[in-house]
Amino acid sequence: MACASLKEEIESLAPENLMLKFYPIGLHESPALLNQALQRGILQEGSGRDVILAYGLCSRSTVGLFNPGGKLVLPRSHDCIRLLRGTGEAQAGSYFLSPSWVRYGRTPLQEREKLIKKYGKETGAWVFENMFRHYRRIIFIKTLDSGESVKETLVLARETARQLQWDFMVERGSTGLLERLLQCYWDSRDFLVLAPGQRVEESMFFRS
Repeated sequence: MACASLKEEIESLAPENLMLKFYPIGLHESPALLNQALQRGILQEGSGRDVILAYGLCSRSTVGLFNPGGKLVLPRSHDCIRLLRGTGEAQAGSYFLSPSWVRYGRTPLQEREKLIKKYGKETGAWVFENMFRHYRRIIFIKTLDSGESVKETLVLARETARQLQWDFMVERGSTGLLERLLQCYWDSRDFLVLAPGQRVEESMFFRS
């Protein structure tokens, strides 16, 4: 079970026998609704089976989740970005995009257009500037080696930065953590492996 922001990467890495279910990126805007959707999915799909969640803490949206019929496994991560960057250094003021995020989510430029349509040109632009005031750079995480999807989404990401007058750079992604999660190599502190019925606690993401 994963966010659509990882869809193309997961589809390229997952074993053939792994059942995949993706949830809209927009659910991140309401952690409570995302939590409810994930718990319903676990109860529906996890009967007598282990469940892998390709979600981190994600604004506490995974806190309280449990799988009564098997293990519940998720990365010890605060968000989805680490699954695409590995241990990449923090980049202050940077907004990260990836092939899947561009294709299935909204870029900052699309967010601005949405706000302008809702509030009008001046007010919408003002709201956008306040919401995104900490960002001045787009970093495109190149997680896939080739293909039209990479080319198309890279062009869209670059154009987003140009129109917003932000800096732009491409960073080579690192999907090793995501691959280990999908291949069931969970014997490290990078993952939370919960026993049947055990609930996710926020403190688990901070333990050494």
